[in-house]
Amino acid sequence: NGETMIRRTPPFNYIESVRNSRSKMMVVEGWPKGQNASETEAHVRSLLCNEAQNTANGNQIPVAYWGFFEEDSEGVLDIEFESEEGAMRAWDNLRRAMSSSQGVYGAEEDSRTDEIEVQPLQGGSYRLKIGELSLVARPIDMSMIMERILLDKENMKKFERTPNATISKDMDTISKDGKRIEAPLQQTSHTTETSPSETHDPPLSSKMTHDSYKKWQGKETPSLSQFTHCLNQMYQEHISLPPPSREWLHEYVRRIPSNQRQQTNTAEDTELKKQLVAQRNELCRDVANLVSCVKKSIDRGKIRALGSKDGYSMSDSLGRAMFIYSECPSTLDGLSNEMKQSITSNDGSDGKAVSPYEACIDVFNILRDLNLDIHPSHFSYAIRAACHEFRWEEAANLFLSQIDGDDTDMASGGFVPIDPSLGWDQPLEVGLYAVARDSLYKLKKAEEGEEDVDISPSKRVFETAMKMCMISPSGQENYILAAGSALGRAGLWRDCLDFSTDSNSISSYGPSIAAAAMLACIRCSRSSEAIYAYDFFMSGNQSAASEWQWAGGSTTAVKPLCRDLACMSMGNVKKGGFSRDAMRLFGELIDEDSPLSADALLGVAHSLEHDLDWQSSIQLLKGFIASIHREGSTSWRILSESLELSKIDAVTSEGTLSQSEQNDLLANILASVMRACNHEGQYGLAILMCSIANTSYDNDWIDCKENEPAKAIISQKIVAEKQQVLEAYIQSLDGLGCGFIVNELQNLRNTTFSIPRGRKRKGYTHAESWINAFVAMGRVLEATHEILLEGSDISGESRLLFERGVGRAMDHCIDSKQPAAALYLFDHASAAVAKKDKSLAGRVKSFFGVEDTSDLTGGSGAMFQSNDEIDVKSLRLSDPLLATIIKANGKLGEIEKARSAYYDGTLHLDDSALMTQSANNTLEVLLDIDINECMAFLDTMNVKFVNPSTFVVIAKRYAQNGIWPEIGEVYNRAKKGGAVSEELGLITMQAVCESELLNGKIIVLRKIVEDVSHLVGMKSNDWIHAKYWGIKRYVGFHYARLLMRWNDPKTSQKEELLFAINEMRQCAREGIATKNAPLECIVRIAQVYGTEGMIED
Repeated sequence: NGETMIRRTPPFNYIESVRNSRSKMMVVEGWPKGQNASETEAHVRSLLCNEAQNTANGNQIPVAYWGFFEEDSEGVLDIEFESEEGAMRAWDNLRRAMSSSQGVYGAEEDSRTDEIEVQPLQGGSYRLKIGELSLVARPIDMSMIMERILLDKENMKKFERTPNATISKDMDTISKDGKRIEAPLQQTSHTTETSPSETHDPPLSSKMTHDSYKKWQGKETPSLSQFTHCLNQMYQEHISLPPPSREWLHEYVRRIPSNQRQQTNTAEDTELKKQLVAQRNELCRDVANLVSCVKKSIDRGKIRALGSKDGYSMSDSLGRAMFIYSECPSTLDGLSNEMKQSITSNDGSDGKAVSPYEACIDVFNILRDLNLDIHPSHFSYAIRAACHEFRWEEAANLFLSQIDGDDTDMASGGFVPIDPSLGWDQPLEVGLYAVARDSLYKLKKAEEGEEDVDISPSKRVFETAMKMCMISPSGQENYILAAGSALGRAGLWRDCLDFSTDSNSISSYGPSIAAAAMLACIRCSRSSEAIYAYDFFMSGNQSAASEWQWAGGSTTAVKPLCRDLACMSMGNVKKGGFSRDAMRLFGELIDEDSPLSADALLGVAHSLEHDLDWQSSIQLLKGFIASIHREGSTSWRILSESLELSKIDAVTSEGTLSQSEQNDLLANILASVMRACNHEGQYGLAILMCSIANTSYDNDWIDCKENEPAKAIISQKIVAEKQQVLEAYIQSLDGLGCGFIVNELQNLRNTTFSIPRGRKRKGYTHAESWINAFVAMGRVLEATHEILLEGSDISGESRLLFERGVGRAMDHCIDSKQPAAALYLFDHASAAVAKKDKSLAGRVKSFFGVEDTSDLTGGSGAMFQSNDEIDVKSLRLSDPLLATIIKANGKLGEIEKARSAYYDGTLHLDDSALMTQSANNTLEVLLDIDINECMAFLDTMNVKFVNPSTFVVIAKRYAQNGIWPEIGEVYNRAKKGGAVSEELGLITMQAVCESELLNGKIIVLRKIVEDVSHLVGMKSNDWIHAKYWGIKRYVGFHYARLLMRWNDPKTSQKEELLFAINEMRQCAREGIATKNAPLECIVRIAQVYGTEGMIED
């Protein structure tokens, strides 16, 4: 559009540079000072930078910087990689070297190579032992850097300089032609005798602290070079401090009920905050004193009309002074007495704080006196300083003077294009915020009857935005969005919503006002109202808003930013109810290939969590992993900020997530999924999804041992580094009854965990079964990882072993009452095999049916369906694995899926194939529906599938339900098929005794005994004697004694006692332990017998 914006690049700052690049940096400490360690350095570089471990010719990870510096008594190696991915691969090399089977990196290389032993340390650091040398590789710790800076500054405060040092007369002279000649600065030596009148200036070096600046206070007139030099030092000190508190701008914050508040500030945080505030106040006063001194230099003619270069230098330095003012607290009035004392105790101040706004006005006067340009940045600094002091009218006038060009002292000539960049730290939003707060203040005054206000705050703010649009049409959308955001930060969400939904406003400002109204609600934590605004603007019922005046577009056109903000808002409504709408909007964004923000994606995850839709939550997590962490190209275009969507170039890679941002988003989505699973009792599934996500976060798998589950858990990087994931993991372990693992984790982390509130745990626990499942799952994930790394197809033998491992892990999950975890483990493993096995390509059909959790249609419904579901009829699974799948579906109550799995899984069978285990599990599942349907299924089974266990399953279910007559029919069918077993015989004997037969029960019992004894190759009496205690448990003592032919009721108990004693003696002779039943019989019956062997009266 012909506009050109020229900005001055900020000076290099070491602290900011390290902070922005710390994720790409690594430090190796402990090098011997003053010694040549080039050979050891080469070994360390080979360990860190080789793509292929233990391969000297592997591809090298690109390094941006590799250099040594000496610190105290040791040398330090600073390493910065060219990308975050490179740094992560270097850390992976250390982890692999630590967990290698040899335990020592380089042990199999040339004997001349020093062995490097890698040991883990706390905080993600590692110890590298190379011979007698011990090094430590650790990430950058910003707290240590800040502590070192503060320590250096504290030491410099103790440095005493000559008290009578002044500016040398010949230090600064101005020649007749106006050129400045500077003499070198010298410091008075403490060992040289000087006369009282002979003084020298201290050096203004980079190591000077603000104590040295006080020399200018009230009596000195620095030159331009001295002023810029001192102010630069103050600026460097200022930017080394943490960002200022946003509370100083008095932004609206919605009140939180006392029962929902979280105490996050510790005593140490409060003390640190006091120290930082005191430091900022002291620095602000020193800058003000320096500026007053330079003003004297101007008044005395020492600094005169400036040329181009010196003018730029003066303007830039004064701009830095205003920047410092804008990030300092206003006065001491709002501070506690302790903080006032901490500010004024060590500097000799009288406690009178500097007004940042008044200081900025002084700078404006200096710029005007020197006829220097006043830049928009100068206005933004002054506006922020005025906001700190509640001077809303002055702040608003400063901002409006750039647009209106009124004839005031602060006028800039008017019609200045305002930078349209969005953000709370940008001049645009801060300026509109000042206008909003000024309007709110005047509105309150009008309500009190003190003065009249003829315009609402929202109308004034949006009209201001419209004026800026006329000056710079290219930024019109951002101006409207910034107006809504500023109104929200001022707490005027209701006024903004009323103004935005008016038909005249919609016609005037177009679709952008919809996003502006939503932003106002979101800034005030009014998510439900933001959703209402979205529904209102997208309904298309506004007849007055027919077209957008600027672009000719319909106001009902769905804007990506509005949908993005709606998804974010839906996730913030904790009462739930918006998951379906969030999934629909998300599906539309994906179908249209539109970018979305990380907050919007997280909002979708939270909406699913609030509605307890754990199935769809898992599908969202799997889709994110597949899109960002598993595929070569990103199919979901995710931006770091919602407002990035308003940019024309949002589709470029400039706004996409970095590797660390992707990991943060992955951890947040995972934590949401785990919380949803935990609330519904799917604790094992939550842990499984954490293990799967960790392979994407860390590109590694679990190295688990049965006796060290806690170490295996904490070795997962996503658990160790992300507190929200750790808390959800702890809740999962508590739900599984693994409290002892929680205690071990507390010992390893040296901390105490508070168990979050979730679904009430049932009385029974399955800790041991789950530990077995966790170990088996870790092995399956490791095998899956190896399969994906293989370059060739899977052999038949390898696939059979893999199926066996998956089936074993699924069995352990089912035993620990976590069948959903079993099915999802199979889904994950089979999808990995399908990617490598060409025979499985294209066999994607519904099996798990997680898409049935949503009745959505179109793109939204398809988005939350599994794309890796395998058609069982094409897989040709083994009998144990298919049986486990059927059993898991049965435990989940998915009867039809279990039956379909059986039929689909047995279509490929020939005459030699037997799937008895799968058939039995199917029968068990069908028994839960209807016994008749189970018998009908039994009639359709192949005769080769019928075995004793099949009939035992049916008979047990009949017995549990008390349907005794039907057990006889089952026994007869088993007898005809040659499938009678001891257990079935005993159950049938119980059914005979429980039935209503009046006569002939003992005859039937003896017939069953004959069939069973014949089956095991024993005589009837021998089998009865061998199985007496079991028979008694099934049929009772009465029928058991008749089978033993103890027909006399008076002596039958004595006969049983003698039988038990003889069995005990027989066991003693054979050296085996006696069973409980005969021992209980001896103790019970012996109590009623006397010493003569007769029953006592």
